[in-house]
Amino acid sequence: GSSASFPSLLASCNSRLVSAATRIEGLSLLSLVVEESPTDVFQQHCISWIRSVLQVIQSQDPPRVISLAVFVLRSLLSHSSALPELSREISTNQVPGLLTSLLGLRRQCLMPALEGIRSCLITYPRACGALRGKLTAFFLSLLDEESLQIQEMACQCFSLLPSLGSGFSQGVKHTENWERQMQSVLCSLHAVFEQVYQNAETDTAHYDGPGTELDLSILEDDGASSILQL
Repeated sequence: GSSASFPSLLASCNSRLVSAATRIEGLSLLSLVVEESPTDVFQQHCISWIRSVLQVIQSQDPPRVISLAVFVLRSLLSHSSALPELSREISTNQVPGLLTSLLGLRRQCLMPALEGIRSCLITYPRACGALRGKLTAFFLSLLDEESLQIQEMACQCFSLLPSLGSGFSQGVKHTENWERQMQSVLCSLHAVFEQVYQNAETDTAHYDGPGTELDLSILEDDGASSILQL
């Protein structure tokens, strides 16, 4: 029956993941296994699967392999977050390392990196709080990327930052964080406008509202693009 063949499928999957030549096959098999495995099997193997996927993410494999690894990772995070005991262990022992590895991916893998990070932020917001500073700097650094797709994904991830950390469950801290972020965006928007119009004849209104200016890159001569990105 299918239960008897499952161990051999797992073994086949693992052996293919080890070799760079068969890694695409291994990840494709693992993707199928994750979706089809019963809850008890998933709980038993999930952490070792996350570690296997993490090893691929940390490798120097081509971007398409990294992209597939992140696809499997997103599935693992999504399913595991619904299982309390397993999710606690992953939250404490796996998510910080995953985020650090995703943040360290090379430039050719920016899109899968952002997709993986976004999945962590959505499924395990509490565990991501410790890396809020690094994540903020990373997302802001991508607003000047040529790829509009990367810009948009970075903005989506940036909008999730207020929900990170331990206060999210009560809702109050989340609201305060969101308010603070919006104030920073407004403050930065005014600062960009001031830079754009600094040589203009007209007086520009000075912003006296709350908020700390975001650490955006220095404006080039064409400041209009930065306004659009903000």
